[in-house]
Amino acid sequence: GWNEGYEVSKVFNGREAYELAIAQQFDLILLDHMMPQMDGIMCFYELRKLGKKIPVIMMTADATSATRQECEEVGFADFLAKPVKPKDLEETLKKYLPENKIV
Repeated sequence: GWNEGYEVSKVFNGREAYELAIAQQFDLILLDHMMPQMDGIMCFYELRKLGKKIPVIMMTADATSATRQECEEVGFADFLAKPVKPKDLEETLKKYLPENKIV
């Protein structure tokens, strides 16, 4: 599968994503655009305020050019349109991660 060779942590909302990202060291973060408690953009801003420079990839069902542009302007490393195809996810992960790294 796409996660072979990667250690993956999962959370259920933006607040948990933020808290886990400040509690542990990660090489890459995938955020959903629309998450309960804290959306992906707010989570990204809060992590950047803390000086976290990890690549962050936005995943969203709203794959319009306006949303893509917003993600680029905000500073996301990359953008994945949902539903995310395993091949696209794998190619994106390989751009930002050496093999056998934590996601």
